Amino acid sequence: MFCGKNKPITKEKAAKNGLNWDEYSRGVEGYPRYTTCWICKDQHKSVLTEAQACMKFSKKLAFTAESKRSGNNYRPVFWLLKNANRTFHQQPAVSVQTRNSEYYWYPDLEREALARGWKPRGAMKNSVPWDRKDRPTRETVSTPPRKRKTQDSTAAMVSTPKRKKKSAVVTPSK
Repeated sequence: MFCGKNKPITKEKAAKNGLNWDEYSRGVEGYPRYTTCWICKDQHKSVLTEAQACMKFSKKLAFTAESKRSGNNYRPVFWLLKNANRTFHQQPAVSVQTRNSEYYWYPDLEREALARGWKPRGAMKNSVPWDRKDRPTRETVSTPPRKRKTQDSTAAMVSTPKRKKKSAVVTPSK
């Protein structure tokens, strides 16, 4: 269970919302069996689609390979997870045809991304010694130097009276 706060998805709710219960609830040897609540699933804290996973993990999972048999391109990481039965589908049952989304478990994707060199942002800030290349530096920014106020100039500013603006006198026209 991911958040531990809400109730996990039940078989009745899964059937009502088009989630394939058999794929969702199956346990695979060698992998932990995950459960999630609807909130974590909908906010993509526990599961991701293929496109979301490629974006989330800095495109470490987006590489493709060419099949020697068919000559088609495929993504090996997602292919391996599909063959290991680590995916499930959801197609909401409404009156019109809807998308059949395939979801991958977040911990499985994260494990694969870490194995391929992905670094989480929190760890990246501390471990990377270089600065961003697109950030302007002091030398490249041409701003005029600011004048510093001294005690003499602030005292002079305080002692000089401010001029009053002349108000315009409006006379009624005849």
